[in-house]
Amino acid sequence: PFSSTPAQVADATVKALRGGKDVVWVPGILRPVFAIMRVLPRAIWRRLPR
Repeated sequence: PFSSTPAQVADATVKALRGGKDVVWVPGILRPVFAIMRVLPRAIWRRLPR
């Protein structure tokens, strides 16, 4: 559901490099998802289904 084409990734990468960004999320909807995952305590993270 979150697939991207190589062209989309390339465009986002060029835009991020021009903007001085260190991290690029393609597609952009993944940014908030991983921001939440980053702050989850380890005990909860380990219990999530994979």
